[in-house]
Parts: sequence; C-alpha cells; structure tokens
Amino acid sequence: MDILILVNGPGETASYVKPAVEALSRLGSGLRIIVVLTPCPYSTGREIEIAGNIKGVSRVIGVNEFLGWALWRRPPKNIDFSRKGIVVFMGGDLLYGKIIAKRLKYPAIAYSESYAKWPKVYRKFLVPDQFIFDKFKRSGFPSGQMKVVGNLMVDGISPLKDKRSAYSNLGLDPNRKLVSFLPGSREFQVQFTINFFAGVIERMAEKRNDCQFAFIISPYLQQRVFERYMLKSGFNVINGYIRHKNTAIRIIDTGQQDAIAASDLVITIPGTNTAEVAAIGTPMIVVFPEESSQMIPLEGACDLVGKLPVLGFLFKKLYVKIKLRMTRFFAIPNIKTGSEVVPELKGHVTGREIAEKADAMLNDPARLARISGQLKASLGGPGASEIVAKEILNEVLHQAP
Repeated sequence: MDILILVNGPGETASYVKPAVEALSRLGSGLRIIVVLTPCPYSTGREIEIAGNIKGVSRVIGVNEFLGWALWRRPPKNIDFSRKGIVVFMGGDLLYGKIIAKRLKYPAIAYSESYAKWPKVYRKFLVPDQFIFDKFKRSGFPSGQMKVVGNLMVDGISPLKDKRSAYSNLGLDPNRKLVSFLPGSREFQVQFTINFFAGVIERMAEKRNDCQFAFIISPYLQQRVFERYMLKSGFNVINGYIRHKNTAIRIIDTGQQDAIAASDLVITIPGTNTAEVAAIGTPMIVVFPEESSQMIPLEGACDLVGKLPVLGFLFKKLYVKIKLRMTRFFAIPNIKTGSEVVPELKGHVTGREIAEKADAMLNDPARLARISGQLKASLGGPGASEIVAKEILNEVLHQAP
C-alpha cells in the first residue's frame, strides 16, 4: 500500500511529516511511504536530503519530478504505484493533492491549519485544535468531514530534559544564562538577521555580564550559505564561536532542540519555529522589523511584481507595511490563543528596543515561568501523530479490494 505525503516547506517536513511517518511505521506494515515535495518560495535546497533521512520514508519525489507529473503527466521514474493507496496533504497548495489523487485514483485526506476546501476530493481534514476547526467551519467546510487530532509539532519535540547535560553537550557555561537567536533557515532571512541580531547581542552584552549568547542554526540552512554570510558580515567562526565587539557568540548547528530547551530566552523571527519553541516551552520574543521587507519572497503574482526594477522595491515595501498593520499576531502561540503570550516587536524596531525588552524579561523569573506554561498549553499535549497515523491507515485499509 502506498502512502503519498505531499509537503512543501522545511517547517512542515520537520513538524508534521516526521512524527506522522514515525507513527505510521510503528502501527502499520506493508506500507511504502513516499514523500512528495511541492513548490515552495521558502525552500532551502535541503528538503530532499532531510525528508529522505526520516526513518520509514521509502522514496522522496523532488519538486521537478512532481511538476513534470502534475503538469505534463510524466510520472516519476523507476516507481510503479500500488493499486491501493492514499494521498495525504501536509502543506503547500491543496490543488497539488487534488491533482495527484486524481492521477492515481487514490482517496485524499489532509492535515492542515491554513485552509480547507474541496470536500468532494478530501474525505477528511485533520486539524490540530478547536480554533482551526471553527475557522474552517466558518469558511464553509463541512464539520462532519473534520476531526481535531492535536498538534503534530508537539510529537516532533524531544529535547534533553536535563539543562546541565544540554549545557555540557553544547559546550556552554552552566553558570551563565543563555539567550539564543534563531536567524532563520533561508538565505534571504540570514542576509538580514545575522547583522541585525549581532547588534542586539552587542547592546545586551553592554548591560549584562551574566549572559552568554548563541545563534541556533536551522538544520535546513545550507552550511555554505551560513558561512558565506558570516564572511560577508566580517565574522570569523573559530572553534564554534564568532566574536563581535568583544562578545563571543556560540554557533550551535547540532542539538538545536536541546539548545532551545536550555535557553532562558529565545529571540526569533516569525515562522513555524515559533511553534517549535512554544512546544518546548521556552520564553521568546518574536521580531519582524519592517526593514527586512526586501529580503522576504512573496507568493504568486505578488512575487512577480516584487521582482520588477524600482516598482518591485516600492511594492514590497507597501505590501509589508500593510501586512504589518493588518496582522494582529505573527507568533503561532499568540495566534492560537488570541492574546500576546509572547512579546512581538514589529515595524520600525531597533536593536536597542529588543535588548531592553529582553533585559526586562530576564529580570522577571516569575514572568518567564508563566510564559513557559502558557506556551506549552497553547499547543496542547502529545499524541497527535498516533491519531493521524490511525486515520490514514483506516482510510487505506477500508478501500475496496
């Protein structure tokens, strides 16, 4: 039996696909799990490698193979699909799942928190919580074809519980607080965040000698990209550290979840990473500087306009300004709860403002403990992966012989 999991971005691959595949491998037998990568403006180039390393995945179909299949009916090479199977959508454009389900004459289901449509194609939408259930119901999707299963992200989290062991493994000073920065997993993000966050670290180091600082590098960020921007920014990486204005900044490129769990505070840009940090329960500050607008790829027609000379620059600036004004929250735990569980600094935000906010939070242990509890509660408990796996298997096993 073939299970084709369609996914686009690196965040969804790590957060949704990995725990679901691991649960399917535990509960099912005779399964061939195939990950199909679909187009994504946020791709990093490491998706095939990382998806292929997920235990239980038999084959990865890359974006180019997928497009040939979807657009020109050229099926992937060296693979004969089973007569019995299912398409599972886990990220990207729902249209892609519809196309592949039609090509293979497979049923389709989806795990999503973005949007829901085509109830005649997708037999069921599995959603992480009641908030998303109600959102899809308001959009007109039949409630009888939806089920709340919990957040897969929570099952994808497994950091070391012992902070001292994490400090030792990561080469950190156990007597100092750890403030970590997540510069993003894409080239366009690192272009802006490395220098910007280094400025924040400089200001924090001026006021506090009880802190150590780290850049936690996403496993999706290609090493050559990171090294190129380190060099471009005038930073040299020596023995796992860079030195900026007499401050040593630890570079952590393995054990990322351990580092997040060991941190007293995380400072990050928006994205699925805010859900990962929330699931671990580490307090954070989410930063969206308006000045970073030129580094952000848009989608669809907006992306084409954004690439035009001169006009594209102005259009992007206006687009991001409107987006910032109209969007109440960017951090996933804030969106889930409808309240500011963690601070969001957006618009014309300076390194000094971020440093001051971080300083105030570090000086308030009771607030940090409260935020930690609220973050974990915002995503719910574990167990979603097993429920999702059972739903997938149920759909496959009950197909007509």
